[in-house]
Amino acid sequence: MKKNNQKAKNNSKTAKTSSKTAKNKTKLKKSKFFSNFVIGGLTVLILSATASFALIFFDSNSNNQPVENHTKQENIVFDEKILNKNLKKEIQLICGEKTFNIDGNLGESLRTIEEQLFVPASNAEILFDPDEDEVFVFKEESFGQAVDINQLVKKIKRNIKTNSDMPISIPVFTLSPQIRKQDLEGLIELRSNFSTSIVTSPANRKHNVKYALSAFNGLVVAPDEIVSFNEIVKNNTSQSNFKDAKIIVSGDFVLGSGGGICQSSTTIYNALLLADVAVLEVHNHSLPVSYVPRAFDAMVSESYSDLVFQNTIGSPLYFLTSSDNETVTVKIFGKPHEDGLVIKTKTLHVKDLPHKGDKIVPDTAGKYSNKICFKGEYLRLRYPKAGSEDIGYLQYYKNGELIDEKEIRHVYYPSHEGIIVEGVDELYDGMTLPDNEVKFINSQ
Repeated sequence: MKKNNQKAKNNSKTAKTSSKTAKNKTKLKKSKFFSNFVIGGLTVLILSATASFALIFFDSNSNNQPVENHTKQENIVFDEKILNKNLKKEIQLICGEKTFNIDGNLGESLRTIEEQLFVPASNAEILFDPDEDEVFVFKEESFGQAVDINQLVKKIKRNIKTNSDMPISIPVFTLSPQIRKQDLEGLIELRSNFSTSIVTSPANRKHNVKYALSAFNGLVVAPDEIVSFNEIVKNNTSQSNFKDAKIIVSGDFVLGSGGGICQSSTTIYNALLLADVAVLEVHNHSLPVSYVPRAFDAMVSESYSDLVFQNTIGSPLYFLTSSDNETVTVKIFGKPHEDGLVIKTKTLHVKDLPHKGDKIVPDTAGKYSNKICFKGEYLRLRYPKAGSEDIGYLQYYKNGELIDEKEIRHVYYPSHEGIIVEGVDELYDGMTLPDNEVKFINSQ
């Protein structure tokens, strides 16, 4: 998990989940973000969270004032004289099987009837639960009803004027939902699916890769939302649960806490590319890694290196992650790609970068004194490694034909010197060392 920062150069609800969302309240876990997009003439404000997110709908013609999932009558002009009237006789109102006998203050009686007969319309919803076999469920919309107060007041005025004893039928009108099921169904399709192998990884490393990746399982990313890999992992895991495993430091594999997290970020990075999501920040390792082609790794470190991306597709993105003992997988769902569009990655190896051969370092601290003591005794710690210059491309295929190719990264994996340590003690008089088995390697 180390150096050689290389910025990426790439371009890249409408639903409401209810599993963890209460009315007008959302517990934000993975990221706090507010954004909006337009569907069906409504501006939809999204509050993103883990495995659930709330939507608040705005009427585009009402100065962005929130509206409910239903519609109530507003700005109804009543005849104040008739509403403030205290009825001299009882009037019977009926609606279906419900009967209301009213007397006294008419205005108060009508408000009570309106509340009792009001049935809200309900918008269609996407229910997203990554722990269920069927992770996406589309809940149907429902229609509601409301009392037509203006018409009812007219009927009551007519009844009073004619002194009629006939029951009055309460007029109602239908309330339509603002988001229909068919509006949402077209927004969910598998945009990308990417896996990397952990089959040869030690147990601790496997644990770290899986654990870091689990922080993204169920993540919902709103349109235009910017997401930091480091922040998601930090907010949804415990540092104490990561185990010691090999990490890359300045071209060497050394033991460190959280070894393997970079494979999680790399798996997510490649899924993002195939989903055509904009990556704003990405860095390569100081050595190529074995689990993806060169130019497609994503090194992360809490202190200085991150993977950052932005949802630029105009509708929510949904993340599902999974793992077994051999592979880890990231799936990204969202609105479909264009018909027939398939995205692939390609690496072009430009050239090898020559190494500088071996460097001899005296063992002044005696760290290797159990193996070497005297001048002329050598121990190899690292072989020299050539570097590499590579270019990463995204390829866009339409119905099997390559229609576009974009360079997204140009990376340099640096060369590294070999390291040989030598003993520091002087030979005793007459002392002869055995033949040196360490073979020195010159620069390329």
